[in-house]
Amino acid sequence: MATSDAQICIDGFPRSGNTYFVSAFRSWNHGLNASHHTHLAGSVKYALKHDTPTAVLIRSPEDVLSSVLVWDGLLSTTVALLSYISFYRSLWKYRDNFIVLSFEDVTQAPDICVQKINRRFNRQFNAEEFSVEVDKSIRARLERADLQHHRKGVNSSLPNSDKSHLKMRYAKNVQDNYLYPYAKSIFQKYIKLSG
Repeated sequence: MATSDAQICIDGFPRSGNTYFVSAFRSWNHGLNASHHTHLAGSVKYALKHDTPTAVLIRSPEDVLSSVLVWDGLLSTTVALLSYISFYRSLWKYRDNFIVLSFEDVTQAPDICVQKINRRFNRQFNAEEFSVEVDKSIRARLERADLQHHRKGVNSSLPNSDKSHLKMRYAKNVQDNYLYPYAKSIFQKYIKLSG
């Protein structure tokens, strides 16, 4: 959770690249007090209230929700969409106070994302130039964490064939849901902020 002494808040809807980006960021900034992975708009608002540099992660509803639905297994598509809509809608009025980072950016250019955070909040967080080797190192840390926490198959942090097959089916369910157009419109507003 965000605390008044947190030095950064990195949060977003589950399966938005949170784990990958936080793993990269923390490996480059050892010992930093970071709020992350709450997946709660209230925690983001608390960080903003305390002027904590805050990054909100965003991923398209069909991709993020198909991943959430595969991971959970019991959640309904409608409830997942309502949760996505609620999370991002409740933060919209605070958009001038945080930076938006897309799933693609945090997983393919995390070093550039840290530079964006530094520019936006006048900070000097560290970042290693992203490369194939850095990506392998991040993925190895995530694989070790998955083993430690007994996460595998559809519950693993990284993409795999078990998840990919199911995600296609869930993505269609998301896109066919009556709430999808509204969720997509929210995503499109946020993605514009990511620049």
